[in-house]
Amino acid sequence: MTLHRPYRRGSTLIELLVVISATTAILATVAMLLHLVLRMDTDAHKRAYLVTSLGRIAQQFRCDVHQAVKEPTISADRREMELQLPGGSKISWRIEAAGFVRSENKNKDKNSPVRESSYACANITAQFELEPQGPAKIACLRIDATGDRLLLSIDAMAIQEEKP
Repeated sequence: MTLHRPYRRGSTLIELLVVISATTAILATVAMLLHLVLRMDTDAHKRAYLVTSLGRIAQQFRCDVHQAVKEPTISADRREMELQLPGGSKISWRIEAAGFVRSENKNKDKNSPVRESSYACANITAQFELEPQGPAKIACLRIDATGDRLLLSIDAMAIQEEKP
């Protein structure tokens, strides 16, 4: 009498392990790709925000310098610039760790209200400069956002001081 083994319809343990391993490898690859795509999206949003902020800074900086009635005054460390506007009001630009601060004082009175605007641009290096351009000078704001590989120079023609 011979015993016949019945035909098996199931899978062996080895086959199940192979399928589980292949599925795990595919899911791990998909997870890594998804993480990479989300990181690239976040970086793109940060860069777009930085470019937009720098565009607003450039527009406001040029407008302020063009309105000035005197040559801008720049601090020794090149991190602050003051502009004298018509009517005795003053605007000062300050470079801080978190970005830029623009302060506007409408009157000569030191107790008058000051309006401050902040422009957030973290991880940047910046400085103000005055460059001679013939009889006039150009007020420059040099920005180096090294983490984003972005170099920017915002230039505006400053008023020419008249010689007495």
